[in-house]
Amino acid sequence: MLLTQTGTKLKNIGKLTIRPDGSLASELVAEVPAGAVSSTYTVQKGDSLSRIAKRELGSFDRWREIYNANRDKIKDPNVLTLGSQLVVPGKTAVSKDGKALDYDTDQFIKHIQAQYNESLKVVLGHTDVELTINNPATGERAVRSGETNLGDLCADAYRQVLGADIGIVNGGGVRAGIKPGNITYNDTLTVHPFGKHGLRGRSYRTAD
Repeated sequence: MLLTQTGTKLKNIGKLTIRPDGSLASELVAEVPAGAVSSTYTVQKGDSLSRIAKRELGSFDRWREIYNANRDKIKDPNVLTLGSQLVVPGKTAVSKDGKALDYDTDQFIKHIQAQYNESLKVVLGHTDVELTINNPATGERAVRSGETNLGDLCADAYRQVLGADIGIVNGGGVRAGIKPGNITYNDTLTVHPFGKHGLRGRSYRTAD
């Protein structure tokens, strides 16, 4: 049995390949080459870049992507030559770091982000030191198997909010550090991107 996973916040895509001989291979894919999703389109009577963009890419607003991909063929974006072959980027957009993105999914995510941008900027606290999940001496991730100042802060926060005597935090759920300065709501979501639940017990044992 082969298993694939995406990693934190879909950092990678799990890819499973079934070869003609029946063998299986699994890998994590970090990016899709944008060039692999292009296609061609033949200009028809009545076409415009915005109409082609709506038909082929799902949005009138993507006409500029088609224009930029065909600068060698289009001198004026308002004038198209009937029968000419245009390169259409496909249902993907390209991110700032050169990775291919599904346009509709990217716009959907941005729409949600826009609703919460101001809330994410709200300052919840301040730290004069870096709150880390790593071993200060080696720089390697340590919060899963040892104590770090951010792990301590998270456990103390759970204890304080729940009114408990003891706070315990799963080190695997503490995903990122916080730089010195103001701590925003977005910082806390970056540290804890997964939904967590606190439990408050009525009793506990001490070591003999």
